Amino acid sequence: MKTLTHWGATVKLCGNGGEALDLVRNDLVTHRKHGYDYILMDCQMPIMDGFEAAREIRKEEKSYDVQIPIIALTSHEQGEETRRMIEAGMDHHLTKPLKLDRLLETIRYIDSNATI
Repeated sequence: MKTLTHWGATVKLCGNGGEALDLVRNDLVTHRKHGYDYILMDCQMPIMDGFEAAREIRKEEKSYDVQIPIIALTSHEQGEETRRMIEAGMDHHLTKPLKLDRLLETIRYIDSNATI
């Protein structure tokens, strides 16, 4: 994440999915819009895992007619976890350990396919 901040990105770290949900929810309530370009969501977190956090974030976003791209971070390339990511509303996934070139490639893909 140090590289991302070096490039000018603002990074907010959360210890679990509940904290991520709270950050997004508070931003939506306070600003009536989202202030995040992307969410990097680890699928395996304590308290609330990334799947549940993504589902809850998608519910919150509906009230504000927004959808923040959620990039799942997982140790599994495919299989059951991929199905769960899709069902949770995650947009893309990357395997851990996170490689910067893959993240940038994913961001470029998201940006090139965004509807205006």
